Amino acid sequence: MSGLVERAAERGLGQIAAAVERYPEPAIFEPEVPPDARLGAAPSDDPLERIGQLARRGLDPAVIPSVLSWLGARRLERALVAWDVLSGSLLPLGDPLVGELNACLGALPDLFPARSAPGRPGIDLHRTSAAQLIARYAKRAELEQASTVELLVAVHDFDLAAIAELQRRGDPLPRRPGTIASLRALAAALHLAHLPTLASLYLDFLVRALGERAAALELCETLFDAGAPERIPGDAIRKGDLPERELRDAAEYLVYRSWHALGEGEKARALMVENGIGGPRELGPDDARVRLVRAHLDALAGQRALPVAWVARSAVKAPLWRYAQRVRLVVTAAAAPPASPRPLELLHGYVSAFGSDRAVWSESLQVAPQAAGWRKRSVHLLGREARALPHEPSLWLTLAQVACSDRAALDRARAEVDERLRAQSARRHLQSIS
Repeated sequence: MSGLVERAAERGLGQIAAAVERYPEPAIFEPEVPPDARLGAAPSDDPLERIGQLARRGLDPAVIPSVLSWLGARRLERALVAWDVLSGSLLPLGDPLVGELNACLGALPDLFPARSAPGRPGIDLHRTSAAQLIARYAKRAELEQASTVELLVAVHDFDLAAIAELQRRGDPLPRRPGTIASLRALAAALHLAHLPTLASLYLDFLVRALGERAAALELCETLFDAGAPERIPGDAIRKGDLPERELRDAAEYLVYRSWHALGEGEKARALMVENGIGGPRELGPDDARVRLVRAHLDALAGQRALPVAWVARSAVKAPLWRYAQRVRLVVTAAAAPPASPRPLELLHGYVSAFGSDRAVWSESLQVAPQAAGWRKRSVHLLGREARALPHEPSLWLTLAQVACSDRAALDRARAEVDERLRAQSARRHLQSIS
């Protein structure tokens, strides 16, 4: 099994290591898929390209130190990166990076209080805005004393405290279209790079501090993908943000995705049926978001109200909309004939573009017929990814789903992964007390 057992053991995943070692068909984990050179490439010299590398590789500990180095003295941003990594990447036991990341959190010991759920990304923007967080944790004396020219240099490096200082001085730069566009592009890159806590800080600052209301849906999308809808500000979408018809669609989309992200998919679908989505109510061209959620929830429930072709067209129009690509894969996996290779092609395409996440693997395998030939072939892809990206929790959870012999063993393996993530992100409390 070419190192899979060793990689699991290095991360304290003894249950999964044992299950893989005992599996009667070890060849199934061998990567009979083409290699991907991006998986082993050295960290780029360019900070933004490093963030792009994380989109494919997840929170790779080979890249994270260079991201922290780029952030320099920006304690708030460094702490948010540390939180995302500790709650979303399985680091080897004894890895010194764990200590460095906890030191980033220890520099701001009350940012994530002890009552915060360990192992969960996101910060509660419902209670504290990005502007308040920046004022409390990111202000630096050198910025308050800096000239405008010096601040402009820091803005070029996306320093939020510098942007806030210019705003305090009444400088027009923070609200100029070029600044807004650059910040939105960075936030989108951070979202795709599996850094939702840091991405949501930038997006909330854009929306509530700089008045860029067009970024509000991007903020919601980031926290939905992170499984943290409860951290979205209560007034994320306001009247006037969108034309009336689009606003209704967006509001319904937020409700249904919130319930689903909270593990209440059946409740979300029942509410959609009650509201006539996909039934008596006629959906217009502006209802793409609601249609996608209905298609997604129907597929998970073993139903199909919307044609696969419509979902595919919607996904093609938005290639960087991660949720649309996820829905396309799940709907196709549910509807494709058992001999069709299409679901595996879409799974490979998704992983190549966005990296792995727990929902994509689990949902696509859940809805596919047991006789689907691509299910077994997908494990070859899984083996390649787990060898190259052993820090990615979703890969080990899917391997456990394949290798564990019964439900009790699978439950123990899942608990083991969750406990490792909790332990990583809870260690800061011991450090701050000592």
